[in-house]
Amino acid sequence: TVDFTGVTHGGWLRLDVAGVEAINLLNLNTIDTNKEDDGSGIASTLWSDDRYVYVWGVGTSFPNSADPEHPAMSIGSDGTLYGSWTNYANSQAYFATTGTRTTIHNKYDPPEYTDIFVTGTATPNVVYLGNYFGGDDRWGFLTAYNASAPSMGDLGNYPGYYIEWLGEDQFLYQFRNPRIVRSVNNLHVAYFDNNEKTLKYDYIANGDTSTSGVDDDGNPVHTPNVLALDGGSPDVGQSGTLSALAGEWVAIDVDESGNPVIMYYDITNQTLKLAWSDSNTPTAATNWNIQDVFRVDDPTRTFSGKYVSMKIDASGAIHAAYYRTSTGDLMYITASDADGTNYTFDYAVAVDTEGAVGTWADITLDGNTPYVTYINNAQLGTFDGVKMAHFDTARGEWEHQVVPSPTEVSDKRVGIEFTPTGATGWTVAIGYASTTFDLAYWQPEE
Repeated sequence: TVDFTGVTHGGWLRLDVAGVEAINLLNLNTIDTNKEDDGSGIASTLWSDDRYVYVWGVGTSFPNSADPEHPAMSIGSDGTLYGSWTNYANSQAYFATTGTRTTIHNKYDPPEYTDIFVTGTATPNVVYLGNYFGGDDRWGFLTAYNASAPSMGDLGNYPGYYIEWLGEDQFLYQFRNPRIVRSVNNLHVAYFDNNEKTLKYDYIANGDTSTSGVDDDGNPVHTPNVLALDGGSPDVGQSGTLSALAGEWVAIDVDESGNPVIMYYDITNQTLKLAWSDSNTPTAATNWNIQDVFRVDDPTRTFSGKYVSMKIDASGAIHAAYYRTSTGDLMYITASDADGTNYTFDYAVAVDTEGAVGTWADITLDGNTPYVTYINNAQLGTFDGVKMAHFDTARGEWEHQVVPSPTEVSDKRVGIEFTPTGATGWTVAIGYASTTFDLAYWQPEE
């Protein structure tokens, strides 16, 4: 029999047999049908009941996370999970561990679009849009929460950096889908300017309190390093071919040298592009290089790139997952380290093509092995609305499965994190929005 002692999370249970097509629960090691042929013949010493199985632990959530909007997730080096989200009813934004919730925004109108990043065990950084208008010139900001930053009077007196002011163009929801990463305590933020249809980037140095001016209430606005890299109103100096409209979906990480890399959706050409920097501190457009992602003969190069998510491994290789709108498939693409030149990507592969799948893709890595979570679109509003895929290195192929849930899955961003070695009793954690910001843990049981 299979012993499930120690499975502490309530809810449904689903088995995924690692590396075995089927599991024989009878302890009949004396018969050939219970032997596993590893290529060396039937005399193999492997047995189908000498395997580990993976079970899902469900039924937990981030604390006080009712009605989450724009959920995002990250992980500390000690295995502590962090989540960020907003709440429309009380116009607040939060981050939380699985034990404590912290408020980082409280203003008149609901904030939007959170993303969170944790370095080591430090207090996380959260980027969000303080999307409010209070009359006259009292507009909100795209904001990066940082515990050691100055207090932001216009956003509820919480610490952080003002990145861009909505009042300049008087355009609510102007700065969309921001993403943040931290390297050597410096912040790198990428986002889409929906007014200019432009990919933008901001560099914030550790401890930097410099400003380019103040708003009408006298609050400092931190925009000295904001760059428009590609799209409708770009700055001048970056290498590569630019597009008329670019940046609707973005992902950002840093390479093994600490240089930021941005993958983004080219709206004009309905494809993915890459912006990579040759500097840790890219404060000028000349520090950036723009290139295509797909090979010219890749048959999937068009209608590809929405909901993009990207991670860079320790060797500098890029791993990305995204949605292909023309087929409704989850896709994956990778490139080896480029060492200061344009990246050369492999041909893209379809990870999951069962029905309509792949929106809100999020990727994490175990070394250089990718794990992806994403929305199972055909099952939205049910308990089967989230899926997970991982690359099985032993078999050389992608495997995917429905994540069992005791709660209804909403059409919002999902998150995935691989645990640091030995840090927890689980392998992968997945976060998704339901009535609360819920969690599911993929964990091995003998």
